[in-house]
Amino acid sequence: MSPDQREAVAWNQMGVKTFENFGSIDLSTNASSGDWFTITNSTDEGTNLKRADVAQNNPDYYKVTDRTHDAKFDGQYVSNGGKFDLDINLGNDKTGYADVLIVDNVSLGTAPTVLSFTNRRPNVPSEEVAMQKGIEVVHIRGNESAEGAFVLGTTLTMNGYQYILERDHDDQNWYIRNFQQDAGGSSAPLIDPNAGAYLADSWLNARVFNHSLLDRRDSTWNQDETVWARIEHNDGDGRFFKDSQRSNLWSNVVQVGREFYKKDDRVAGLFAAYGRTKADNISPATNTSSRVEGDGYQLGAYWTYLPTYGDGPYVDLWGYWAWFDNKLTGQAVNGHTVKFDSDGFALSAETGWSWQPEDSRFTIEPHVQVIYSYMKAEDANVEGTTYGSGNSKGFMTRVGARFFNDSITTAEGAKLSPMLELNWLYNGADDTVQAGSNKLESELGRHVGELKLGWQGSMHKSWQSWAHIGWQRGSDHFRNLELQLGVGIKF
Repeated sequence: MSPDQREAVAWNQMGVKTFENFGSIDLSTNASSGDWFTITNSTDEGTNLKRADVAQNNPDYYKVTDRTHDAKFDGQYVSNGGKFDLDINLGNDKTGYADVLIVDNVSLGTAPTVLSFTNRRPNVPSEEVAMQKGIEVVHIRGNESAEGAFVLGTTLTMNGYQYILERDHDDQNWYIRNFQQDAGGSSAPLIDPNAGAYLADSWLNARVFNHSLLDRRDSTWNQDETVWARIEHNDGDGRFFKDSQRSNLWSNVVQVGREFYKKDDRVAGLFAAYGRTKADNISPATNTSSRVEGDGYQLGAYWTYLPTYGDGPYVDLWGYWAWFDNKLTGQAVNGHTVKFDSDGFALSAETGWSWQPEDSRFTIEPHVQVIYSYMKAEDANVEGTTYGSGNSKGFMTRVGARFFNDSITTAEGAKLSPMLELNWLYNGADDTVQAGSNKLESELGRHVGELKLGWQGSMHKSWQSWAHIGWQRGSDHFRNLELQLGVGIKF
C-alpha cells in the first residue's frame, strides 16, 4: 500500500478488530512528512482524529494533538514483524513532525515492527536540537501499548546528535527523540557516533607521524646513521564527549630517512613515511557504531646537533607535511561510505642532556620536546549533516627522562643498552568538530603518563638498532600500547 500524493494525507482503515502486521507499508513515496495512517475498530467517522485548524505551513497541522486514552477504542494492532517506511522532519518538539501510525492498542506478536524513516528536513538550526518530549510517530488511542512492539530500522542523526525510537512512560505513545528517558532525559542528548569517529580521525592523523629523536636513532650523541628506518604500531582506546562515545584507536607507521649533511656535531636529513589509522567508535547508550580509516603520507626534514657524549645538550628540530585519504563507514551511516581528505603539518623542537653520576654505570638523560601540530579535515556530508572544521591544532609537550646502563657486549660483538623511559605528555591541541550547526570538543589524552622499556645500541659496527614497548594512560580513559623497532646503517 503506497499513497502517492505529494501532500500529507490522512488514511483511515475502520472497523478493524485485529490487524496483524507482517508485511511492508510505504508512506514515504509522497516525500512529505505528516501523513496519518489510522487503523481502528471504530466505525464512527466522527471519532477520527482531525487536523489542527492552522495553516499547512504550521508544523502543528501535521501533529496529533489529542492526548486522551479511551477503552472504547478496542481494536488491536498485533506486531508480527513487517516494516513501515515513513517520512520525518527533524526538529524540536515544536518544529519537528513525522508520518504517524494511529492505532487503538498495540501488542507484540512474533516480532517487532520496523519503522524506517527518511528525513525530509536536512538543515536543522542548532537552537532546534533540544527536545522535551520528541516527535510522535505512533499514537495509541486505547490503553495498551506493548514494550518492544516497534524498533527503529534506520540510524537517524542530525547536527552531531543521534535520534532513537522510544515509548514514552507517561502517555505510552512512541517518539523519535535524541535522548533516553531513563538515562538523563532531555538534559543528556545522545551524541552521533559519526561525530566521535570524525574527530578521532583528526586526532589520530595529527599524532601518527610525531616522534622523538630516539625514535629515529639509537643515541643522542654523534654516532651517526646514514640511512635509518622504523616501524611503529599503536593500539589504544579512549572516550569522547564526556564518556558518551568509546573509541578503539589504532595506527601503523613505516618511516625511512637519510642524512644528507654532516659537519662537526651537526647533521641534517630528510624522511618520508606511510601511516594507516583506524578508529572504531561506538555509542554505548545505543550500541551504534561508526568506523573511520585513513591512509596517510608524510614528507619531512630534520636538523640535529649531536655533541660528544656528556659534553652538553643535544638539539633536534624537525618539520613535516602530511596528507590523508579517509573514509567513514558503519551502522551510523546506514551502510554507506563517506570519503574525505585531510592534511596538515607539524614542527618540533627537542633538547636533552646525557648525564652519568660519578662511579655509576647508569646514564640519566632528561629531555623536553614541544610539538606544534595542525591537521584539518575537509567537510564530509554524513546522513544530511555537514561535518566540518575537523581541526586538531595546538601544542603538545613531552617532559621526561631516559635511563640506561653501559652497553652489554655479546659474543657476536653487539653492544646493547637496556633502557627505561618515563614521560609526562601534555596535549594542548584544540580537538574540535563542527557538526552541522553544533560545535563539539574533546580533551582526550589531555594529560598522559608514559612508560617505555627497550634497548638501544649497535648490532654490528655498521648497524644500530633500537626498540621499545610503551604504555600510556591518560585523561578521558585514554590508554595505549606502543611497539617500535628501528634500525640504522652507516655507509
